[in-house]
Amino acid sequence: MDLLQHQSPVRKKKKSWKLYSILFFIAVSLFLSAHFRSLRNAESERQVQADTSLQKVALSPSVSSDPAEAVKLHVVRGRVRKNQTFYDLMTGHGVTPQEITRLTASARKVYDLRKLLPGRTYELSLDASGSLQKMTYVVDPENTFVVRRTPRGFAAGMERRPFEIHLKRVEGEIESSLFEAIHAIGEGPELAVMLSEIYAWDIDFNFDIRKGDRFTILFEEKWREGKFYGYGRILAAEFVNHGERLRAVYYEGRDGKRGYYTPEGRSLQKQFLRSPLKFTRISSKFTYKRFHPVLKAYRPHLGVDYVAPRGTPIHAAGDGKVIFAARKGGNGNFVKIRHNGTYMTGYLHLSRFAKGIRKGVYVKQGQVIGYVGATGLATGPHLCYRFYKHGKFVNPLTVKFPSASPVPRKEIQAFRGSRDHFLALLLKRPPAYRVDRQDYLIAKWSGSQIL
Repeated sequence: MDLLQHQSPVRKKKKSWKLYSILFFIAVSLFLSAHFRSLRNAESERQVQADTSLQKVALSPSVSSDPAEAVKLHVVRGRVRKNQTFYDLMTGHGVTPQEITRLTASARKVYDLRKLLPGRTYELSLDASGSLQKMTYVVDPENTFVVRRTPRGFAAGMERRPFEIHLKRVEGEIESSLFEAIHAIGEGPELAVMLSEIYAWDIDFNFDIRKGDRFTILFEEKWREGKFYGYGRILAAEFVNHGERLRAVYYEGRDGKRGYYTPEGRSLQKQFLRSPLKFTRISSKFTYKRFHPVLKAYRPHLGVDYVAPRGTPIHAAGDGKVIFAARKGGNGNFVKIRHNGTYMTGYLHLSRFAKGIRKGVYVKQGQVIGYVGATGLATGPHLCYRFYKHGKFVNPLTVKFPSASPVPRKEIQAFRGSRDHFLALLLKRPPAYRVDRQDYLIAKWSGSQIL
C-alpha cells in the first residue's frame, strides 16, 4: 500500500512533463509557421513593390521610347531659321545651358549639331518643369536625328525613314540635246545627268550625240505620303547613238561593289573619261601639221582643243598621281597625271589649279583639278587635252580606252538573273523569274506601276 502511494506522484509528474512537452512543441511549430509566413508575405510585398517600380520606370518619360505618349508633355515644332545656332534654338525654348552642353556631348558621335540647316524641321518634347525629354531634327528626307533622355543622361541616334520605291520606264528621242529630250518627256535634269554619267566613257554628250538618237530608261522614283522626293537608281538603260545600240544594266556584287555593265558582263566604266570637261566645241583636233594662231607657223598639235567658258571645271580623266602642276612656258598652267605604267594625260592653259592640286598628290577619276583659262600661248579660253601611251602622244578622240574589271566569274549566274529581270522590264516584257541576289530590291517594288 505504501509502495503504491509512493509511486503515484511520480506517474503524475511524468504525465505533466509529457503534456508540457507537447504544448511546447505546438507553440514552437505555430511560431515557426507564423515566422515563415511573414517572410513569404514580406518577399511577396517586395516583389510587388519591385514590379510596381518597374512599371513606374517603364512609364517614366526619362526612358520611354516616346515621352510624349508616356506623360503629358509640351511639344514644340518649328523650322530652323537662317543663321540660327543650336544654342539659340534651344535657349529660345527654355532649355538650360547645362542641358544643352550635355545634349551636345551625347550627340557628337552621331551628328554635329553645329550643322543645322535653315528650313529643316525640328520637334522638342518638354515636361511640366521645362526639362527636355526628347528632340528630333530632320537631317534629310530619309534620316532623322533623335535625342532621348534616359536614366543615364541623353542618348542620341539616327532613325531612317525609307521611301516608297516606284519603278518607272520612259523613252525619248534627241532633237538637240539630252537635257531637252528628258525635259520633253516630263522628267527632271537630274535624270539626264545620271544617264550621261552611265555612258560617260562611251559617249561624249557634248559632241557625239545626233538628232534622232533614242533612249529608254528604267529607274526608281522615291515617294512618301503621295509626294515625289527624287530619283533613285537607274536599273537598266538603252541608248541608240549613231545607229549603235548600247545597253547598260545595274548590278551590285557580293562585295558591295556597284556599277553598270553590258549584258555580257563587261563594265561600262573605263579607265578614262571620254572628255575631261563640258565644252562648246572642238577648235583644233590632233594633227601633225597645224597652223599655229600665235606663232603663225605650221607645227604639230598633239592634243585636242576644247573651247569652253573661262572657269569651266576640268576633271581628271582617270585615277592617278599628279607628276607636274605648275606654269610651263607656252603651255601656261599645266597639269600632268600618270595613271599607270602605260598611260598619262596632260591639261594645258588652265586659268588656275584646283585646291590641293600639286605635284605628288593622288587624284580620282572625275575629280576637279583645275579651271579653263588662256594662259601661255592661247588666243582664248580653252583646254588643250593630251593623251600619252607608253610616253608617246596619241589621239584622245580615237584611242580605245581599257575597261574596268568585268563581273567576277563566280557571280556571273547572279548577274544574268538580275540582267534578265531588268531588261525584261526595260523592253516591256514580263520577267521570267525573280532575282535571288536582289530579292530585297524586288520586294520593295511590289505594287509599283510600270509605265
